[in-house]
Amino acid sequence: MKHQLQIHASETAGPTLLKKGTASPWYALKTLSRNILVTVGLLILVQDLYLVALTSRMEEDCEISESDTGQLHLSESANNRRQVKSLPSKVKVEPHPQVAPTPRISNTRRSRNTKPNKQAYLNLLGQLNDSAVLAKLQDVPYNHRRIYKLRNDIFKETHIKQYLFASKDNTPLGSPLQFFEGRNRSVHYAVPELHNMLPSPQNKKLRWPKSPLHSCSVVGNGGILLDSGCGPNVDSAKVVLRSNLPPLTLEGSAEGAMAPPVAVDYYKDVGKKTSFVTFNPSGFTEYLGGLTSERLLVNFKTYMDQFGHAIAWTHMFHYESKARPALQVIKLSQALGFKSTIVSSHAKFLQGVNDFWSRRGLTGQRATSGLVLTALSLALCKETHLYGYWPFPVDYEGREVPYHYYTYDAEHKQNNTFHKLPEEFKILQNLHRTGVIKLHVGKCDKKH
Repeated sequence: MKHQLQIHASETAGPTLLKKGTASPWYALKTLSRNILVTVGLLILVQDLYLVALTSRMEEDCEISESDTGQLHLSESANNRRQVKSLPSKVKVEPHPQVAPTPRISNTRRSRNTKPNKQAYLNLLGQLNDSAVLAKLQDVPYNHRRIYKLRNDIFKETHIKQYLFASKDNTPLGSPLQFFEGRNRSVHYAVPELHNMLPSPQNKKLRWPKSPLHSCSVVGNGGILLDSGCGPNVDSAKVVLRSNLPPLTLEGSAEGAMAPPVAVDYYKDVGKKTSFVTFNPSGFTEYLGGLTSERLLVNFKTYMDQFGHAIAWTHMFHYESKARPALQVIKLSQALGFKSTIVSSHAKFLQGVNDFWSRRGLTGQRATSGLVLTALSLALCKETHLYGYWPFPVDYEGREVPYHYYTYDAEHKQNNTFHKLPEEFKILQNLHRTGVIKLHVGKCDKKH
């Protein structure tokens, strides 16, 4: 044993053997380095355990107590019976799910009853307080002076340049979080996990252009677009803004979210190009359910890829119950490598744009995504073209108009407790008649 110790010492300290009770400087340095590495390793482990615990708190399905304050750990409302489980710790994703089994062609494309029905039109006319909303729109040249003034009003009243997105700059680490509808039952703060998910102000993709772009297409999802042939007109604009992740080339299967999306040709009427698309985080929860199936996650990524490299804009700070699913989808998109960049709106902009339209005749509880995107388009572009906005069950000729152009909500009707769609349509009509926007209703003949 003594000989073995001498060999060990000689390997450590050199050819000279150490006397009992002495210590080599090299050996002491090696011991110190090893102790430092062990300490750093323990600190990293403690940090990882803290982050795991923090994430677990945010993923728990529990109610927030009235007196709770501190970090963000939101839950679904007790009235929401769908329970959302936490994300799998390791999500195995196929390398290129978009080239996995080719989506089958859908044979469920919604079609309109194109036969004119004058009586249906007259019936609708008798139900409206203001029959002028059904008067056909005449082509009006753009009034660039009015557009310039309204653009400046949008900048001043909505703070759109600074607060269109929640970012690291306008949502500092540790700052209190505000929600648009003021439903805070407790105080929440921008904890590191949340703050790290927010985009940097230096993100070039999110920078505001130095000067207005030429043209924007704002595309609603109204059934009035069916068989319109407006796709090429929509795509000819510099920027295309869409609402609520609408199907363009792919649609969710009638067999459910577990089945692959099916190929559709709605793009002939609504276009393929997407620069900016909104979506409601509660809709994400309904679609993905428990977030436990790899197949379901791959299907969702495949569906999202039809929007290319668009900015996908959700609402983490609308009210509390939307914060958790919105944060989940942002984390998920980064983990799975979505083409699109998913960001959240800021509560200050949501409040500002709602107030902006309220000052201009809106009496509904909140502005629809259509009005929000119209304000964004007026701020971004010299010319704004709107498609797919028609809140009535029949068109000018009395032909049937479904609520949406796609099939999965065939039972959806033209009524909404939060939005007053005919009222909003009248606001858009006034903008058209004063040369601020062009509101396209019916078939498209030529590109703008």
